[in-house]
Amino acid sequence: MAKLTAADGAANHTFGHGVSLNGDTAVVGAPYAEVGGESKGAAYVFYRNQGGPDLWGQVAKLSAADAAAMDWLGMSVTLSGDTAIIGAPGADVVGNADQGAAYVFYRDQCSPDAWGQVAKLTAADGLRDDYFGSSVSVDGDAAVVGARYAEVGGEPKGAAYAFYRDQGGADA
Repeated sequence: MAKLTAADGAANHTFGHGVSLNGDTAVVGAPYAEVGGESKGAAYVFYRNQGGPDLWGQVAKLSAADAAAMDWLGMSVTLSGDTAIIGAPGADVVGNADQGAAYVFYRDQCSPDAWGQVAKLTAADGLRDDYFGSSVSVDGDAAVVGARYAEVGGEPKGAAYAFYRDQGGADA
């Protein structure tokens, strides 16, 4: 039916590394996409019926507010309703290289169909080289984020972290 591509796509951006579909909305990750002239990663949002019946059109390019080179934003993506979570397993957190993060975006931020970042998820016990954000999943108000090398009992066994919306306040 359609072949989705990024409007600003370039060689080696690895567009399509992470994909998620919910109804007439698709999110596609490109962990090596350039943002601000550096390979920080991005995710692209497409809606069906943009430009005609059954045509898929790009409506947004999502990037992290605190993005840095080699964060790999878009390595994993998930979508549920008006919420998208985008994994960035290479993100440095509080001096921990490659601890990783996941970013939450909502549709309709400031204006209709405008996607905006509303939260950054990290592991409370995160360490260097955990790669938190390697996998992400969201369903309604619940999310799970994988950290493929998180330490358990002093060894890199991996872990998954559960999050719920509105813990500690509205949209927290």
